[in-house]
Amino acid sequence: TYSSNGGYYELVPDPSKAAKRETVIVYVADRNNHRIRRIEDRQVYRLAGTGSATQMDGPLTSSRFYYPMGLAVSKITDVVKIYVADSYSHSIRQIDLGLAKVTTIAGTRRSA
Repeated sequence: TYSSNGGYYELVPDPSKAAKRETVIVYVADRNNHRIRRIEDRQVYRLAGTGSATQMDGPLTSSRFYYPMGLAVSKITDVVKIYVADSYSHSIRQIDLGLAKVTTIAGTRRSA
């Protein structure tokens, strides 16, 4: 061992195996900004939604949400889908990361 800046480092002379932890990705319904966010490695990214308060399906970059309130993530094989409760549009929206698009799968755009 040796010390370079007060910390001690040990050399591993003959490593045979190593384990890698998968990156943790967190998805957030950013309600007041009408967007879905992805947090990875302490960085926040816009996943979907332009920020306009209305509903519109389509590519992730041009899709629109209307006060998204909650979400759930599904991963079957390598396909990740995110289901979003889009409260003011009274609908459930699906974000398909494989296709990079948003689709309304249930509900209406009208008030109850």
